[in-house]
Amino acid sequence: YYVSSCCDGIYVSDTPTGEYKFLGKFHLKDGKWKEGYPDPDLFNDGDKGLYLYWGCGDAIYGVKLNDDDPSQIDTEVKTLIKFNPQNEWERAGAYNQNKKVAWTEGSCMYYKDGIYYLIYSTAGTEYPTYAMGVYTSNSPLGEFKPQKNNPFLRGIDGFVKGAGHGCVVDGMDGKPWVFYTSTMGVMNMYERRIGMDRVYIDENK
Repeated sequence: YYVSSCCDGIYVSDTPTGEYKFLGKFHLKDGKWKEGYPDPDLFNDGDKGLYLYWGCGDAIYGVKLNDDDPSQIDTEVKTLIKFNPQNEWERAGAYNQNKKVAWTEGSCMYYKDGIYYLIYSTAGTEYPTYAMGVYTSNSPLGEFKPQKNNPFLRGIDGFVKGAGHGCVVDGMDGKPWVFYTSTMGVMNMYERRIGMDRVYIDENK
């Protein structure tokens, strides 16, 4: 399955490289369309089903999709992460100085050894303080709590700045890697490059 970056629906193919066909717009059980899923992330939890996460503003949301028709939303929309100004790294600004504004986005679900890691980016891709944090839960729809070590990826000084809007996946060795974008800001303030690094799970999860 595949969803586009500002999706309203879901696509399906027999192979990862396509050709993809439009399966349908996301809709509720009563058939009504529910539009607007910026920065979507699909997570396959095996026999527990398929989940959709999204958010591009002050929160990250999640739902479970129907097993037989993944364009149908089976659960109520649940707010999983909400901007918390007490978390300094979530505040907008080059110095995280704005206590009233953030830009929470780029969700990605990673599962390991019974724990669900809901990864997100904040507080604005144009800032060198752009970073990735993690909330954890024992369920794909929470309740989620911030891990002790947040943000887990951040590049303020040096070559890598504003490391965010990425994902964590297992490599061929079964160990987790993080992929992320890093600000360049030469052509415009949103210019990015892609980076990757090994990450580890320790007792601070």
